[in-house]
Amino acid sequence: MAERGYTRELLFSTVVELIGAVVCGKAYHVQSAYQQMADRIPVSLKSVYEKLQNIETAVSAELVRHVADRCHELIRQLGGERPPVLSGRVVRVLDGNHLGATQKRLRVARGRTVGPLPAVGRGSQLLHRRVRVPN
Repeated sequence: MAERGYTRELLFSTVVELIGAVVCGKAYHVQSAYQQMADRIPVSLKSVYEKLQNIETAVSAELVRHVADRCHELIRQLGGERPPVLSGRVVRVLDGNHLGATQKRLRVARGRTVGPLPAVGRGSQLLHRRVRVPN
């Protein structure tokens, strides 16, 4: 549960709706989501960013956990469950495609359409290490 936070004018539910628009691809970023919903948001874009910056990690983690639980149940009801990729191991999908649009790459790879994927080594370590998966 949140230790601090305010809801004077910008409700947390509005922030969740903004972020949801970005995550689901309805908007490319928070600013465009804000512009799409400006008539329903009573504060400035700066206030939205300040609110996002002050949301505690525990609150974000709980929100993700809650949404994942609800989605899992929906997927199960629709018969979309799949067997685990590697039974008894933690599997994470790493996507390096976002690196092409950023300059947060190795200097030697900047300006090129392909580049090294720095997280691949760590991902392979996770795949090969035996980890107990919680139920």
